[in-house]
Amino acid sequence: MKRLIYFLLFSIYTFSVKAQLINDSIHAPTVLLEMFSSEGCSSCPLGDKFMQQIIHLADSAEQPVFVLDYHVDIWDHNGWKDRFSDSIWTKRQRTYMEKTRQPTLFTPMLVINGKYSVPAGDKKLIGGLISHTLKTRIPVRMDIMAEPITGLNKGIKINYVLQGRFDSTQLVFALAHKEVISDVTAGENAGQKLVHHHVVKTLETASVSAPGGAYDFYLDDATYKNLGDYLVMVFLQHRNTLRVYATEQIIFGKGN
Repeated sequence: MKRLIYFLLFSIYTFSVKAQLINDSIHAPTVLLEMFSSEGCSSCPLGDKFMQQIIHLADSAEQPVFVLDYHVDIWDHNGWKDRFSDSIWTKRQRTYMEKTRQPTLFTPMLVINGKYSVPAGDKKLIGGLISHTLKTRIPVRMDIMAEPITGLNKGIKINYVLQGRFDSTQLVFALAHKEVISDVTAGENAGQKLVHHHVVKTLETASVSAPGGAYDFYLDDATYKNLGDYLVMVFLQHRNTLRVYATEQIIFGKGN
């Protein structure tokens, strides 16, 4: 289940934190789906549509299932430059491949809680892994609250509390576009209008050494002025195995 925590940011924006209900187990699981895709890949639009379906179903059913979309740069040479691509995301995908013993680099690839790497279009397999993961208890619970940082340097202060085992972990903060649209004019998807959801723009990490603390996540002026177009995903990840133990999401909407 998810709950919503709202508060006003200077009467302009509200923050909404999607989390687990306390009357679940304190070790109730969450699921993070990290998709690696490209606008230069003909198979990726189907992955995009499937991720959109998962986001809608998870929100409708109030299930703690979260999605991030990283655009890799390996297909940028095929006649179309993906404006969201970055070699950093390609490196992240390769690191996951090593940890999950995935022998082949392909797109769209889906990594589930840092543990499984599978084709993003395999609905039956992914559905089964999500169901299995939601039944598997985890060693730690994470709760977060967010508040604005104003002044010369603007951003979000993210306060966190951990319950359980959190040794050798790090917090990962992903800033992502809620939805973006591209009219592709060249390459394998020429002539298509592609719609992507939760496309990662930046990623920051912080080591965890105490059960509680705060992290200042700074934003550029353009992003801060258009917070309604973005979300921030916060997840707790083991530094060595890359297993993801807990995930929460901060979304922004217009205030009153």
